[in-house]
Amino acid sequence: MTTVSDLPTLTDTLRDLTIDDDLSGRDAFNAMRTILTLRNLIDHHAAHLVATLDRLGVATTHGRKTRELLIVMGYAPAVAARLIRIAGSTTTLPTLHAHAADGAIPAEHIDAITTGITHIATRSPQPVDSEARYTQVSDLLGHYFSGATPAQIAHRAKQLGNDLAATTAGGLPAGQDRTLNTLTHHEDHGRLHIRADRSHDHHIQHWAHNGTTVLDNGCLLCPSCHADIHHNGWDVIIGTDNHPWLIPPATVDPQRTPLPAYNRRTLTLDNLPTAA
Repeated sequence: MTTVSDLPTLTDTLRDLTIDDDLSGRDAFNAMRTILTLRNLIDHHAAHLVATLDRLGVATTHGRKTRELLIVMGYAPAVAARLIRIAGSTTTLPTLHAHAADGAIPAEHIDAITTGITHIATRSPQPVDSEARYTQVSDLLGHYFSGATPAQIAHRAKQLGNDLAATTAGGLPAGQDRTLNTLTHHEDHGRLHIRADRSHDHHIQHWAHNGTTVLDNGCLLCPSCHADIHHNGWDVIIGTDNHPWLIPPATVDPQRTPLPAYNRRTLTLDNLPTAA
């Protein structure tokens, strides 16, 4: 049996690996598939080690959170967050992790399924039982083995969540699910990317303050963004370019720098003074 004490030997073996220049196409393809399996296995064991670090309180003894510890170790923030999400599902999603233990599924897809199952659970008014969860995991696994990407798996999970909410008394409707309508900022070189699956009309000068319902006084926002404008300190203005600009609260950006809409691909913050 191989244990963690054997990891240095395994590392040395991989470090000494050479790729022959005279490999055939088939040999190169087969080698690449083996490398993928190794990567999947490494990510699987990494997630289990993250769970162990968390259980032992290693990060806490250093005055950090586990995510911070992983970043200090050299993991990219997104990878650290993914490992933590996967680690948190090792006991609740045994079928999924049995496939991961075989090296059959990449971590990105494991994470998509894990996140998808979490999303589905939020749409139910009561805890999802193990039988229903198994059915959901099997459905998402089926999509992976059919060639679905992580994004497609996430989309399928939202469909399952919609179905669950529609057939369960008290289920969270899609229109009230903030995870389906999210506001992110500082993406794509400073442009604001608003995802709006279901749009709300927003009055720039609020209707309650005698704002008129005309195109020049309005813009479309997803429900989540609309709630952020009215309740969470965000503002929206119409710039001199006649397009909306979002202004984050000081808690997000102390300078409250206006952010252009994502679809303004030809506009950057370099010409902000002339636009907003």
